[in-house]
Amino acid sequence: MPRKTIGSKAKAKDEFDYEPLVDPGITMLKFGQGGTPHERLFKLSGDLRYLSWSAGWFSAKLGGKCQVDLEKVIRVMQGQNTFQFQRYSQIYGDANEKSFSIVYQDVDGKEKTLDLIAPSQDIFKLWHDGLKALVQKLKEQRDNYSLDALFLKSLWDRADTDHSGTLNAKEIVRLVQSINVHLPTPTVKVLFKKYDVDNSGTLDFAEFVEFMTFLRKRPDLESVWGSIATDSPLPEGSAPLTIDPEYFPSRDAVISLPKFIKFWESVQGEKLSLEDARDLVEFCNSSTSESKATKKSTRAARHRDDLHTPNDVSGGDEFLVSYTMFSNVLSNFTKASLFDQSKVVEYQDMTHPLTYYYMASSHNTYLEGDQLTSFSSVNRYVNDLLLGCRCVELDCWDGDNGQPIICHGHTMTGKILFRDVIRAIAEYGFVTSPYPVVLSIENHCCLEQQKVLAKIMIDIFKDKLAMPLRNADGSFVTTLPSPMELKHKVLIKGKRLATHGAEAEDADDPEDDDEEAEDPSLKGSTKEGTKDAPKKKKGSSNKTHPDLSNITYLGTGKVKSFSAAVSNSIPADMMASYAEVKTIKTIKLPDKVAGWIDHNKNHLSRIYPKGTRIDSSNYVPVGPWAAGNQLVALNYQTGDLAYHINFGKFLENGSTGYVLKPDYMIYNGVSEPTEGYRLVINVISACHLPKPGGAQKGEIIDPFVAVYLHGPSPADTFEARTRTIHDNGFNPVWNQTFTFDVRRPDLSYLTFHVNDEDVLRSDFVAFTSLPLSCIRTGLRTLHLRNAVGKRDQDFEYASLFVRVTKEFLE
Repeated sequence: MPRKTIGSKAKAKDEFDYEPLVDPGITMLKFGQGGTPHERLFKLSGDLRYLSWSAGWFSAKLGGKCQVDLEKVIRVMQGQNTFQFQRYSQIYGDANEKSFSIVYQDVDGKEKTLDLIAPSQDIFKLWHDGLKALVQKLKEQRDNYSLDALFLKSLWDRADTDHSGTLNAKEIVRLVQSINVHLPTPTVKVLFKKYDVDNSGTLDFAEFVEFMTFLRKRPDLESVWGSIATDSPLPEGSAPLTIDPEYFPSRDAVISLPKFIKFWESVQGEKLSLEDARDLVEFCNSSTSESKATKKSTRAARHRDDLHTPNDVSGGDEFLVSYTMFSNVLSNFTKASLFDQSKVVEYQDMTHPLTYYYMASSHNTYLEGDQLTSFSSVNRYVNDLLLGCRCVELDCWDGDNGQPIICHGHTMTGKILFRDVIRAIAEYGFVTSPYPVVLSIENHCCLEQQKVLAKIMIDIFKDKLAMPLRNADGSFVTTLPSPMELKHKVLIKGKRLATHGAEAEDADDPEDDDEEAEDPSLKGSTKEGTKDAPKKKKGSSNKTHPDLSNITYLGTGKVKSFSAAVSNSIPADMMASYAEVKTIKTIKLPDKVAGWIDHNKNHLSRIYPKGTRIDSSNYVPVGPWAAGNQLVALNYQTGDLAYHINFGKFLENGSTGYVLKPDYMIYNGVSEPTEGYRLVINVISACHLPKPGGAQKGEIIDPFVAVYLHGPSPADTFEARTRTIHDNGFNPVWNQTFTFDVRRPDLSYLTFHVNDEDVLRSDFVAFTSLPLSCIRTGLRTLHLRNAVGKRDQDFEYASLFVRVTKEFLE
């Protein structure tokens, strides 16, 4: 397949000289999962696409060639931020400035790191900066392809293992098995011969495209197209489609643009002008993205040629829509998305007080897995921040050599340097979102190391560090600034010195620093805990160092009750945290929920998982959100159903990590919405499903879809599932309809899980989730994601096709 590569032409524009990296290459120190660090010779391929090195003779690859495809690189990070480095931090820690990690996905879609130390600062700069530039160039090249072209290109790259530029029958057979297509090998070979038009014994890229077009038949879309082309009505929304996989008489038919508009308005429920309809079809059938200026000039020329106004539908008969064009529209991840695209971008007013917004929040951010034995890594902070998380947790303890560490106290989990975490937050905190990041500090350090904590944050964050609020007359703050006012600011949350000079008392909760009272009127209340508080090291203190207190933006304390009198006596910059168990009990009491909602109009509240969740599982966040709690902290490292609901919620408003609460939770005198509806969902089909975990090897999957609806109470929560389709993960068709009565659509969330059924258990494959307030009706395509919400590798092309309608609820 012809490929745009970064060759000599690009080199002339680069400030880097890559030739030494190609030949002879550079010897660097490599850190692995096990064993000791060892030197390896690293080289770039001639087209600057692959980074390669030779494995050790005693490794599993027996000295064979290893390589990383730079198209699969997620990021290149400076410093020693991974577990591999941390194993030897005592020996190689002073080489931090010459260290870097290449975070990439292997052939099975698993995230891995290549961790290296360069022999000198100059060589580090060449490799670190050069690789970052190359990765960026490859990403820019991908922007020149449509998603469909990228899909075909990815399959071609996977199959063409010898980089010969053609595919033989053996390579095609292996490819078909890897993409979850159930075809006997003899059948694949017959098809291979059919599409080997020039009888060369191989397929070139054009022949390969024709071969894949045959495999990618969509009987569901063909059914819809047949109804439109023959002027036959589609079944009512509550009825399944009529699908005949063997009969498609309208394949070569074309329809006029007015007929396409009629379909879009009647089925999709969206008005289209003639100009909008043509733009929609052309956008979904273009291999490149036009600039706004180009589109504007194109439309102007079109109007001159067509001699009709944009709304004159009768003049559009000359623009004909084919089946291929139509199917590209309905399978487009944006134009046909179930998620209302006007709400995917940042569209909300960001000038309200901070308390008016839900904030994406992470718990035990440093952990890679469970709460007892898993590794800790700086990379976890990077991952969560890049996903739009706006509140991360730092459990700080005394470390060796006067350097504070972050870890899960009194367990066998890993330890990382506080300084490295702060560096990572400074570098990656505002890449995805410009709005403030809250650092939830759980402070177990002695006074001396608390002073170090403060100095590190002041030195690294500099002017990004938001200073505590102070009123000139000495009165406490009653309203917090807005996310807009706090753009690119870091807010420290933790224990502060009381205004009268006394320390806040200790609490008995494991997250004690989250709930200690500063205001004397709040002292004396108790909190329901789930495990004993961590014991302090000898020499540690319950006190707070003034240097740390002076940079703490959000103080912590307990709230004795949610009465107006108590709430009004608490400064707006003092927040409380509540354990999961206590929260679940409280949200079952309507009177307390009403008081909590009022309290949260001017104060921040954080919810965290109970201590018995040692597997880092999550609680469903919908109930706490319904009580107006802004920071509902979850374990982002665990891709479970609760995390998926949270992920879908914060896709709204441009993945900024901030979503406005409903009006009745913000303004006094606004009533709760009471109108519901009947939601009808036809789960029609899926396309290009990966194997569990994104693996390329393994059995062809047997997929089924689980549909979840989560509302603010158990009565608003439903679950349904389709039947299982055996041996087809490439284009399975279910065509099954489910009905849900939704009482509170403003507080409800819809989640789809695709699973692989097995004899003993079902394996998770992919998910998508979104708030009901963001759904569109009609025939819609949902972009599927892996367990933690990423759309890399095969997940970039995986989709679910549904029809959604709303009916009046009596």
